Amino acid sequence: LLAFALIVVIGIGTSALNYKNLSFIQFSNGWTEHSYKVITSVSSSMVSMLDRVTLFRGYLLTANRDFLDLYRKKTDDYYKQIELARHLTADNPDQQARLADLVKVSDQWRDAVAEPAIALMARPETQTEARALEISGQGKSAVDAVRALVAAIDRVERDLLSSRSADQNEAFTDGFTTA
Repeated sequence: LLAFALIVVIGIGTSALNYKNLSFIQFSNGWTEHSYKVITSVSSSMVSMLDRVTLFRGYLLTANRDFLDLYRKKTDDYYKQIELARHLTADNPDQQARLADLVKVSDQWRDAVAEPAIALMARPETQTEARALEISGQGKSAVDAVRALVAAIDRVERDLLSSRSADQNEAFTDGFTTA
């Protein structure tokens, strides 16, 4: 009878440990998916930013307003992706700070380079001045700063993914050992 009770206790203990490990793995999977959503939204914001720059430059070169219309659409897309990333990282103050810096740098590019140049392009006599703003390199340094911030946000999420993966592997190993 004592042996039977011991087997039941061991069975219950093993089941409880396996349940704990499986629950952790399920919980961790949710956070893994979350990190991939953050990475995707930040990557999409970078694509939108690069599209903005490309369309802005296309407008500077051609004075074709179609480029300008697409630039404005990509600007909206950029801010939508940033807003999604902000929502997804609401629980992470460091990522929130990086996103705020990202918006600040991209807004500085818009306010100091893109919008003044676009205004200058409206008049044929100031179009050369508009192009000179972009040639000055201010735009490139801002875009390089955006790239660096996006890379930092991405790196943090990928580090979280690595940490979760290691924890999941440990939970799997514990589960297999006790099964």
